[in-house]
Amino acid sequence: MDSCSGRDGANKSASKERVMVSCVTFETAKVVEPVKDYDATKVHLIYYVKDESNPSYSVYSEFLQEVKRQLTEDVGLEEDSIIVHCLPVYSFKHMMREVYRILKGEIERYAEGAEIFVNVSSGTSEYTAAATIASMMVPGVTPFTVSTRDFFIPAERIRDIYYDQGVPVGMSKNVYSPLPLQKYPMEAPPEDLVRALKVFHDRSADGNSISHVWMIRALIEKGVWREGGEAQIPEGGVNKIKVSQSMKMYYIRHYLNKWCDRGWMEKDDVKHRLTDAGKNIIEMFPPSE
Repeated sequence: MDSCSGRDGANKSASKERVMVSCVTFETAKVVEPVKDYDATKVHLIYYVKDESNPSYSVYSEFLQEVKRQLTEDVGLEEDSIIVHCLPVYSFKHMMREVYRILKGEIERYAEGAEIFVNVSSGTSEYTAAATIASMMVPGVTPFTVSTRDFFIPAERIRDIYYDQGVPVGMSKNVYSPLPLQKYPMEAPPEDLVRALKVFHDRSADGNSISHVWMIRALIEKGVWREGGEAQIPEGGVNKIKVSQSMKMYYIRHYLNKWCDRGWMEKDDVKHRLTDAGKNIIEMFPPSE
């Protein structure tokens, strides 16, 4: 009955293909280091150069070639394991179409025989937005971010590079008019499940019982329990609530199993506990009071 009991962990298989998608503009470490961390065996690099023959645009190709050099010489990837896509990285529509196409293609090619990662920190903001959305739309894909540990430009040179006659400007001096992004329907987590999950988390963190009986009483006390309508609290308080077998079965079906199915919870031996994904859900989608 308890769907969590069927979990056997998220162990990686050494035989699986590990595919990564990244965008290359003016970064190298943000693209190369994650390939090492995830031990990727195949990498898709998206970049753009308007005219390869024009020396004015050669900087874009130089960054791509340096990334490829590091991937082959330092990481040890074969040349044919690096697939390059030349597309306008400043176009959200182009990035959305290409990233989605790559992800769908890799899923179909390897079925369940591959782990697919999407670097949403490298490249342009248009790529980042598109890659994030596409990753959420294709099951079995893991998006990730990369934070900068050390900056190449020292703090004392920031004013020389990003200021104009003593005025902060940044990298962009002028911009085009805003282009609204196309919205794609994605289901937000059901609030009743998130509210109940927070009750579980808070009780566990406070050292209170998270048994079926006490969780049901706590959900009733917080006004989250919905089996047969809103439950009434007896005059003697929640401790006097009689928990029936049917209520326990409802708790397992409607809460525990759904938490486990969504990856928010797992069962360790005989105890349930929140996964990192479950903790993130509570932080990112705080239930309304």
